[in-house]
Amino acid sequence: MPLIVDHDARRHEVATVAARLLANAGPKLVTVRDIADATGYSTTVVSHYFRSKGQLLLFIHKELASRLLDRLTAGMGTGSLQEFLELILPLYEESQTEWRVWLAFWNRLKSEPEFERYERPYTKSARDVIEVALRKWRDAGYLKAGIDCHVQADRLITLIVGLGTQWAFEPQLWPPERLRRFIALELDQLKKRKR
Repeated sequence: MPLIVDHDARRHEVATVAARLLANAGPKLVTVRDIADATGYSTTVVSHYFRSKGQLLLFIHKELASRLLDRLTAGMGTGSLQEFLELILPLYEESQTEWRVWLAFWNRLKSEPEFERYERPYTKSARDVIEVALRKWRDAGYLKAGIDCHVQADRLITLIVGLGTQWAFEPQLWPPERLRRFIALELDQLKKRKR
C-alpha cells in the first residue's frame, strides 16, 4: 500500500523549519540544502513544495502574517488593551522568531513587487484590527471618549514597529519588561481618568 502523505502538513513543516533558520541567519545565508537538512527531507522534496526560495519566503511571510492576525482577532475579546497589544511585541520565542523573519523580509519589499503587494494589505489589516480594538475599549469606557481611534491605531502600530526593530538590533537593551513599559506609557495617555 502506498504511503499517504499529508502535503499541507509537510508544506507547513518545511516552512516552519525554514522560518526558524531564517530568523537566525537571514534569507541570504539560508539555502534549500540547509532547509532540507534541518527537516530531514531531500532537496527534491523541499523543491516539490516550493519551486523557488522566493516562493518559500513569500509563503513563510504569509503564514506569519496570518498567524499574527488570527492571534490579534482572538485576543480582542479577552484581557486588557495592554495584553492585546503585547500579542504583537517580541516577548516570547514564537513572536521573536516572527520579528526576525519580518525584518529579514523588509529589504525585499521594494525590490520584489510580490512581497510589497502582500505586505501593504497585511500591515493595513493589523492596523485595522488595532483600531477596532481601540473602539471597543473606548466604547466600553476604558479610554477617553474623544480619542480618534484611527489616528491612535496609526500611532500604536508605529510605536510597535519601532519597539520591535529596536529589540531586533539590541535585544539586551530591550527586554520584555521594557517593551511592556513603553506600551503602558502610551496607553496611559489614552485611558479615561478615574475621579
